[in-house]
Amino acid sequence: MHHEQVEIVQLKSKRILLRTYLEADKMYFLKGLKLDGHLLAPYFSKMIGRIKNLDEVGKYFSEKQDAWKEKSAFTFGIFHNETGKLIGQISIRNIDWSVPKGELGFFVFSEFSGQGYGSEALQLMVKWCKFKHGFERIFAIIGPENKSSIQAVLKSGFLKEGVLRKSYKKAGKELMDMEIYAWVRD
Repeated sequence: MHHEQVEIVQLKSKRILLRTYLEADKMYFLKGLKLDGHLLAPYFSKMIGRIKNLDEVGKYFSEKQDAWKEKSAFTFGIFHNETGKLIGQISIRNIDWSVPKGELGFFVFSEFSGQGYGSEALQLMVKWCKFKHGFERIFAIIGPENKSSIQAVLKSGFLKEGVLRKSYKKAGKELMDMEIYAWVRD
């Protein structure tokens, strides 16, 4: 089934570009997942578990485009400005337009982690959600051991709101606590 391409949306900062996925991004996305799948699997297990080839990446991208058209989620690839390389992904999902608010999800491939790209992507996304869509609240649910993601959200104006006790089950493991962080409009 062929899906029409969603409009190309680009958000640019000094070092990165957030852009909706294109057909040409499939190979780079798959390569990143193959290299970092073991690192991403604990928190992106559904995505990692189902994407094994380019056709499945294409289906994944189509689903993201459909969600965009329905305004139920907005997903961007994170690209390096100078090299054009895909360095991660960021999305707002589980959107409640009555507030409006949504849940943030993001990752940066290990080759690019620890360089502030996650924080930069978060700041662009918050600004876009706030000014383009009038968001009042953006929240992220993060494992307490994921120090780099916690640092990125804190650096981007999020505050820790609390602990969601026994709220997440990693593959084959017992339930674990997660922490919730949120940005709210002043």
